[in-house]
Amino acid sequence: MKTGGGANISLSALENELIKLNYNVIPVMGINVKDALSFCKLSHISFNPLLKFTCKEIIKNWQDAFILLNYCLKTSQGLKRIKDPNSLIINNGHWCFNSDVLVIRFLMKSYLNHLKGLNYITPWYLSLLDLKKKIILFVENKIIKDTNIKKIITLSDKSKDDFNDCYPGLSSKVVVIPNGVNKDVFRFSVKDRLKTRKLLGINKKHPVILFVGGNIYRKNFELVIKVFKNLPSDIHLLAIIRREELDKAKEFSKGFGNITFLPWQDNPSMYYNASDILIAPTIYDTGTKVILEALVNGLYCLVSDSSGVGEFIGNGEGKIIVGSNSRKYYSEIRNRGVRGVVRKIQPGRLVLSWSEVGVMWNRLLSSL
Repeated sequence: MKTGGGANISLSALENELIKLNYNVIPVMGINVKDALSFCKLSHISFNPLLKFTCKEIIKNWQDAFILLNYCLKTSQGLKRIKDPNSLIINNGHWCFNSDVLVIRFLMKSYLNHLKGLNYITPWYLSLLDLKKKIILFVENKIIKDTNIKKIITLSDKSKDDFNDCYPGLSSKVVVIPNGVNKDVFRFSVKDRLKTRKLLGINKKHPVILFVGGNIYRKNFELVIKVFKNLPSDIHLLAIIRREELDKAKEFSKGFGNITFLPWQDNPSMYYNASDILIAPTIYDTGTKVILEALVNGLYCLVSDSSGVGEFIGNGEGKIIVGSNSRKYYSEIRNRGVRGVVRKIQPGRLVLSWSEVGVMWNRLLSSL
């Protein structure tokens, strides 16, 4: 069961590893893709709570709620029809039932807890009208407590602890299997660095800070702009944003000339090469794939303690920032003294390759 964005890319890499191990892998997707099953289409839906008290936002919130519920019911029925005793259905963060193994790529309950921890409190009247949040919490609870589920996969020890806090009593089912990274694809290249900077019109001597995010509210892009506005003018921000959020991201950054916006990329490797620091102040993630890729590329990573990947950042490879304080990120960037030099960081010593992750999955699936 494949979902969107980085999770999709991750599962495609896992599919290839399982095929090498002689599994017969059948992808199921919410969009029409060659050689994949599809029971119901699903457009991109933000999992943010209701943020504005406007007719447009409320209507969109309610539409999303019914789209998700419809998708859950139709896909669950479809899986029930194709399920057989010789198969294992892996649910990669999908909103449906009838799977055997559930991968936790997002927990609404945990996301809301993180928002509260940072004092992002939703006014009572918005919470009352937030049908999408209610539907997501209801479906999430039902999926996780589905008796068909044999194992629940979290992407790090941090996300395992978050899961156990939200859903106590299921710890015997939980197994940690992280995302992997293709270490050949994300290897640093001086040649590609210069080529990409030239293509983007960025001075080869200027420091570049990279932000990659498919949901700018949850990924905390507003904080990135707060950090950036206090930095020296020769520092360039390269922001890779989901296409439908580009206009909103540009609104946050009015008045800044040294920002380059690009639509979301399936493979951002060339932009890792062009940059010096990755900034990822996410409010909540279970195991941010982008950070793992950036670490392997040798990028110094400044990440929030809510990214879910702190345990994969080796000594000297980055910094974990507690809380949502722009001054902490600003100070770390200034202390790095970045001046566009070729990076010499040992690349991602603690990050696993996909072949290593494939071995872990093979062990789990064989036991089932």
